[in-house]
Amino acid sequence: MVTISREVGAQTEARLRAVFRRSAISWLTGSWSFVEHNDAAERDDWIAAIRDEGQLSALCPAWGTSSEAAEERFGVFRVVLPSGADDSGFVGWLASRIKAATGSGLFVVCGQNRERGGIFDYYGVPQAAVPEVAAVLERLGADHILDISSKMCAARRRCARWAGAAIDAEVANGSCLVGPTSGPPWFTGRTRTDMLEPWEAAN
Repeated sequence: MVTISREVGAQTEARLRAVFRRSAISWLTGSWSFVEHNDAAERDDWIAAIRDEGQLSALCPAWGTSSEAAEERFGVFRVVLPSGADDSGFVGWLASRIKAATGSGLFVVCGQNRERGGIFDYYGVPQAAVPEVAAVLERLGADHILDISSKMCAARRRCARWAGAAIDAEVANGSCLVGPTSGPPWFTGRTRTDMLEPWEAAN
């Protein structure tokens, strides 16, 4: 249910994009708000409830007209993660993508349903941000999004080789103080290995 992964950033990005595309994502109808204490205990339409030192807080459909002083309203979407997937880091990854694209923060409530494969999450965003967040989710799930693990790493390797070639040229015309046989350990022929992750340099 909770996994441990050791990888570089590009590998994490590729893995979590793949998990996202395999997840079932749906928006709940209407707006939602937190109801507290006795009011929460009287509701039976909540989708999540949690206690803090004996006090109950429940996430329920919002009723009536919105009053900023009384409650904050949210749009809520549910993510059902694929069974058996390595989803470590998923919540932070998705939250950072939404924040970067829309400026919106979010909250997350997690649960488990073994009959549906395991972990599911409810994500809440400010009601005003729902259209932008929905567009971000659509883009992340699109098939045309590049697989960053292969495309970006290939570009990084090309940059490293270009930097190495530039040093080669300086050595050839005598303007570089680093000789071809006495250079630092990151310089190997025409590639600057210090610009790459170890696993990229090996490919």
